[in-house]
Amino acid sequence: MLDLTTGAIVINIDQFSGWDGVEVRNTKHESFIVWSNGDRMQNAAGRNITVNAAQGAGEQWLALTNGVNSGVSSYYDAPGIERDIETIDGATYSFTLDYAAALGLTAANARIGVYLDGIQIGSYASAGGTNGLNWEALSFSFKGNGRPRSLRIQLKAPATQVLPKAR
Repeated sequence: MLDLTTGAIVINIDQFSGWDGVEVRNTKHESFIVWSNGDRMQNAAGRNITVNAAQGAGEQWLALTNGVNSGVSSYYDAPGIERDIETIDGATYSFTLDYAAALGLTAANARIGVYLDGIQIGSYASAGGTNGLNWEALSFSFKGNGRPRSLRIQLKAPATQVLPKAR
């Protein structure tokens, strides 16, 4: 574990809290980047701003980043998370998460994709705030098929950091 000057913590493992990390480029290290209430994140103007989780959603959240311009480190990479979900044939499943783009990012640089068995079932992007995280509740649904389904949330933007937090 590495505590960064920004306040985020990098957990250098490939599985965390039931989620697997998405494979990273060979020049990076697969990690989970965890932010906590009260951490300081740099905004686009270079000021450190205190950030907090979405109201009622706990005190910590995961950041998705390709390690470029993330304010964390270009050494670590956390482009996405995935897990298998046992399903019942025909049952409807909903996956919800709280989403916020990192401070100062444009929507184009903060897009995530949601995939089921490798097929995109949704995506979302929103611009980051300048003086705090703008949390939004998102929900995606899918049908069960009686077999395990692979659910993935992955960064789609080219060089950004996106902060989704499972609710």
